[in-house]
Amino acid sequence: MYCVLQYKFFGPHCGILYGRYDLLDDLFAYKVRPAPDSLPGRFETGTQNHEGLAGVLAAQNINLWDGNYYAISVTERLGLEESGGMVRVGPVQSNTLEEVGRLKEALRGLV
Repeated sequence: MYCVLQYKFFGPHCGILYGRYDLLDDLFAYKVRPAPDSLPGRFETGTQNHEGLAGVLAAQNINLWDGNYYAISVTERLGLEESGGMVRVGPVQSNTLEEVGRLKEALRGLV
């Protein structure tokens, strides 16, 4: 079996798991509640790469993503699960100060 998780080194939030079906079928999966029990989905995180499907705040060219971020009980309790969860912004060391400034101004414009 081979496994790589790109997001650990700031790639897309996805991973690759390759292995023989019989070995994967016997392997216990530590999984989040939304992931199915059958292959190959039981090795998914449960959020199905919402980062890759997220919308773009086009006017300011700021990338955002939505979902429950593995906190499905919280989004259910807040009544947000059916509407898509919450919006999340995640700046990292690769963002420029200009990008952070644009985000700051965009957020100010929302309040």
